[in-house]
Amino acid sequence: MTRRIVERNFDPKKPLVARRDFVAAGRHYSVGDAFDWKRLSVAQRRVAQMFESNHVGHPDEQPEQEIVDTTPPPAPPQTSDLDVDSLAQLQAIARAEGAPIKTTKIAQRDAIIAHREAGV
Repeated sequence: MTRRIVERNFDPKKPLVARRDFVAAGRHYSVGDAFDWKRLSVAQRRVAQMFESNHVGHPDEQPEQEIVDTTPPPAPPQTSDLDVDSLAQLQAIARAEGAPIKTTKIAQRDAIIAHREAGV
């Protein structure tokens, strides 16, 4: 998800509200709760850090707009009956289809695929 960069400046004279759930000065704040940092004796430097990390914000600010990616996710890979990890299962598939029996998994898969493509 892509976020648009919005120019925001901390103004210590404006009131602040919580933009995320957090704990400060032993109190729990939820989104939208007023954060009176001066009454709580929180340092202005710390409040500026909280503002930059988007924990608090000015109530008149518009929340950051999220740009939603609307492209559909890629289709999941198609599974095949040859996606097994057992030579015995591959040989059973080969016997059922009439393909030649091989001694390695890679060779057995190739033999089954070749037999299917030949249409025999």
